[in-house]
Amino acid sequence: MNNIENYLKLSIKELKKYWYLDNNQNWLYSWIDKEWKTILELNFKTTKQENSIILKIKNLKTGKTQYIQLFSTPCNFWWVRWWFVSPKTNKKASILYLNSTGFFESRETLKLFYPKQIEPKIHREYRKIIWENPDLILDLKNSIKYPYRNWKVTRKQKKLLKLTNSYFDIDGYKQLLYS
Repeated sequence: MNNIENYLKLSIKELKKYWYLDNNQNWLYSWIDKEWKTILELNFKTTKQENSIILKIKNLKTGKTQYIQLFSTPCNFWWVRWWFVSPKTNKKASILYLNSTGFFESRETLKLFYPKQIEPKIHREYRKIIWENPDLILDLKNSIKYPYRNWKVTRKQKKLLKLTNSYFDIDGYKQLLYS
């Protein structure tokens, strides 16, 4: 099983944001890592047809070319919503992910998952409680009268540490908890 966060994505939202879906557009799209090094550069060209757009994507590193069709569906107030047609399944998708061979595919095709999808339900419930009540952890911390006994961590303190470390990963609140 693959985590969705490890894949480069191409979304309709990004393409619309920068007006890339207009007719006969040519543009260069780059993905950059944290050190500002280019991971991948793609050359895009759009060709608009009736109710659809053909997107020609050329990978500048490998030289491979892929054609992806986009189609529109009507939504409220005479607007249209654009969708990718998944190359393998021919289903609509708003985001496509780059596979290991350099082509874009849908999440369904690549069998990708979000990290929260494999998390046990009880962990999600803990996270929901903590997000809604961040002061709860501080109250729990203050309620433990003796966190250490005979130079060892007590069971209550261990439970609190486990809860805060695994379900509460906001750095600011961690600093509050352990100060």
